[in-house]
Amino acid sequence: MRILFLLFILSLFSCMPDPQPSTYESYDDYPVYNGSDLGLTYTPSASTFKVWAPAATDMRLLLFDNDLKGEASETIDMKYTQDHLWQTTIKRDLAGTYYCFSSQNDGTWNEAVPDPYARAVGTNGKRAQVVDLDATDPSGWENDQSPTLKHPTDIVIYELHIRDLSMHPASDITNKGKFLGLTETGTRT
Repeated sequence: MRILFLLFILSLFSCMPDPQPSTYESYDDYPVYNGSDLGLTYTPSASTFKVWAPAATDMRLLLFDNDLKGEASETIDMKYTQDHLWQTTIKRDLAGTYYCFSSQNDGTWNEAVPDPYARAVGTNGKRAQVVDLDATDPSGWENDQSPTLKHPTDIVIYELHIRDLSMHPASDITNKGKFLGLTETGTRT
């Protein structure tokens, strides 16, 4: 009976994908992913998660109900497909769900990390979030057009903090330090 158990265990390990070594002679030898579909591909009917991880021997997707606290509400083993790519598809609407990935390297599970390709994250970037970007579009968004410019050098990009722009006592802004303050008319900066 012990021999059968041992053979069973050996057969399980022989079916696992052969991981690539984590060190290479040069950068030219290091494997690369040539696709453009890493991270989350979302639709209301299904979400596909893809992670490219050459050194991983196993990968898990962890789903969470909130952005910062609590244990994973669901843990899904991802499937190794090819060329160091791990993938899983969940056939239900995950909008609003938070997620992380956890990889196994050299027999040890690493700490869960957010998707590096995430388009939204929760508090302090601890967990990625599944977002239906179409649902975030304001009314009339599809008809919005950018201004016509004769030359790209006509563009002026200015980064500022709402507080810095709106806090001066002479600004006449009622909602100081708030985005709403930028919508007020008759103000000065």
